[in-house]
Amino acid sequence: MPDRTITFQLPRILAPMLGDDLTLEVGGRTINETFEDAIAQKPELRPHLYDDSGNVRPNIQCIHNDTYMRALKALDREVNPGDTVTIINAVSGG
Repeated sequence: MPDRTITFQLPRILAPMLGDDLTLEVGGRTINETFEDAIAQKPELRPHLYDDSGNVRPNIQCIHNDTYMRALKALDREVNPGDTVTIINAVSGG
């Protein structure tokens, strides 16, 4: 089991599925590993973070500490104990 010392915050739009438990403590050395640990804890997250091909959905963005980035380009970014990864689910439509 990974050392879960990274805060992983999920968007409010997922509250109907997850309840009010929108903050997880996860482990990992990269953003990708934090995604995987969050999914290991809450498997119902997978279809909201990844498409059917296993790629991060293009509408998923994240903030690593104070740095905003598209999740797809951030997967290899290193994380450290005490860091925060905040997921943003961009919503579009008409």
